[in-house]
Amino acid sequence: MEDECNSLLYMLSKDAQPDLQSFVMTESINISEFALQPLIQVSTNLTEIHTYSHWFDLNVLMNYKKLRILRLHNATPFRNCSNEFLEACEKVFPSLENLETSTICNTKLDGFDMHPLTTIALAHCPKLTSVGSLDSAIAIGYIKSKIDESRTGYFGLKKCFWGIEAHWDINDLSSAKYNYFKAIFPELIKTAVSCCPFVEELHLQVLHKDCLQHLRGLKRLNFLYLQWPFCEDFEINECLSSLGEIRHQLKHFVIQRMDPFTRHLSFPLNVIFDKCENLETLGNYILFSSQFAFENGS
Repeated sequence: MEDECNSLLYMLSKDAQPDLQSFVMTESINISEFALQPLIQVSTNLTEIHTYSHWFDLNVLMNYKKLRILRLHNATPFRNCSNEFLEACEKVFPSLENLETSTICNTKLDGFDMHPLTTIALAHCPKLTSVGSLDSAIAIGYIKSKIDESRTGYFGLKKCFWGIEAHWDINDLSSAKYNYFKAIFPELIKTAVSCCPFVEELHLQVLHKDCLQHLRGLKRLNFLYLQWPFCEDFEINECLSSLGEIRHQLKHFVIQRMDPFTRHLSFPLNVIFDKCENLETLGNYILFSSQFAFENGS
């Protein structure tokens, strides 16, 4: 089967047209490493690539000036965090001047493991509007504090996921790692907001409720998805008050809470609709689970 797939790809590469604009191949079929190399190498006008990262050498994209969308799937859990892969990204991404979306799909890595890749993409691709469901808050904070402390320009991100790479088991809530991220989280979100004024859709895991007040700076926000892992900290009136005036501009509002004790939790619809009068959709989810985790996608 592997030989048949490789033969098919070889024939496609021979007949490939330079004007091919989109290449999407996400089925996990059994083909050899770098099997897509000949096909992608001759398709220099591609604007979209969505496939597995081990099927071609990333360096081939050096001259792909028209590429706007790059979605790569993980071959193995840690392949796209390897030094070799990150070094290739450091070399290639500065040449992808028109890249608008760059992400790793279906990653299940915890503990902000993907932020080095996100940092590279944001630092080198000025037209990025999305890094998929990868957490961009850590990367933004790193760029601001370590790479370019004097940075005054904005990132063009319109859809963001912040705090979502922290998957906390209920038994980890007293750990030093959790306490560290909880302590820095409000300042992390403050920095992210100041650097990303164009965000329209935000998915936020509320590791510290004091972070909500900083969302007031997102004047274009209309879609807000809050994941609240600790129900004892949740109070809807306080939440809406923290959002300030931006609650009036929200059209889509989702709250997802974790309750490991299967308690009954009230959700006053009248309060929400009264304070968010322009809502078109409202979602409320309660997870009765010992573990709260964001489900990553592309």
